[in-house]
Amino acid sequence: MGMWKKILFKVTQHGRDGELSHIGNKCHKYLALLLKISKWYLRHPDYPFCYRSYYTYIELVITTNCTLKCKHCCHYINRFRNSSEYATPEIINGDIGQLLDGIKWVDVFRILGGEPLLYPDIHKVVSCVLESKKVGMVEIVTNGTISLKKEIVSLFPNDRLNIYVSNYGKLSGKISEYANSPDINVTIESQGSVWRDYGNLIYQDRNDKELMKQYSRCCRERYILFDGMLFNCATSAFGSRLKAFQPVQDEFVDVRCSKNGDELRRKLKRIRARKFFTACNYCHYGTDKFVAVEAAEQ
Repeated sequence: MGMWKKILFKVTQHGRDGELSHIGNKCHKYLALLLKISKWYLRHPDYPFCYRSYYTYIELVITTNCTLKCKHCCHYINRFRNSSEYATPEIINGDIGQLLDGIKWVDVFRILGGEPLLYPDIHKVVSCVLESKKVGMVEIVTNGTISLKKEIVSLFPNDRLNIYVSNYGKLSGKISEYANSPDINVTIESQGSVWRDYGNLIYQDRNDKELMKQYSRCCRERYILFDGMLFNCATSAFGSRLKAFQPVQDEFVDVRCSKNGDELRRKLKRIRARKFFTACNYCHYGTDKFVAVEAAEQ
C-alpha cells in the first residue's frame, strides 16, 4: 500500500472514531479535507485504490449454541435453540478461504458464537485462519463458562492468537483457569462492562433521512461471516437469519456463490458504499434509544 493510500485509510479510520471532531489549526483542517476526500471515495464502489480491501474486524460465527441465554444479547442467541448439528470445519474453512481471497488484509479475525468453545473442531478452524498471511490477529471470544480445550492450548505459543474472555462475574466460572494459565495469551474483560439495548429486532419505522443519520453514528468495520454469508453487522446477520426482516441484495455477500476474488471485492465495495441498511430500522444503535441495560441478564 502506497503512502497516499495509507494516509487515506488511516484518516478515514480516525474520522469514523470521532478523533477529528474538533478541527482547529491548519494541520487539522488539512486532515479534515483528507477525511472528506476519503469519505467520498468510500461512497463510490468503483473506487480504484486498494485500501478498500483492508478490514479492521471480521467476525466468524462458528455456532449459535451457547451456555448462557442472555436477555439482551446483541446476537439474539437466546432466540436460537441449541443444536447437535454443526457445519463441518471443511465447510467453514472453505468459507474463510473464499472470503480471504477477496480481501488484502484484516487486522483482527474474531471467532465467536454463541459460545465458540462448544464447537467440537474449533482448533481446526483456528489453525486455518492462522495459516493465512492476510490476517493479523486471531481472537477467540468466550464467556468464560467452559475450560479451554487442550487442542486450543496446543496452538500456543503464538503471538497472533489471543483468547478474549467476557467477564460476567459468577456466571463466568472458569475465568480463574484462564487467568492462571501461563501458556496462553488471554485478555479478560473488566467485570461490570456496560451492555446496550439494541432494540430486540422490532421495526422502528424511521425514514431514509433518519436512517442515514443513525448509520453515520453507527460502529462500522465489524463484518460478520455467518454460514457462508457476509453481513455488515450483527443485527443484519442474526436478524435476517431469524427472519425478522429480509435484507436487500447488496446488503450482504454470499461468499460461497462468488466466482473469484475480484467478484467478491466488487460485492464488498457495494456494501461499504451503502448509506444505511434494512437492519438499521430494527436496531437502536446510533439513536437515543441505545440505553444501558444489565449485562448478561439471564
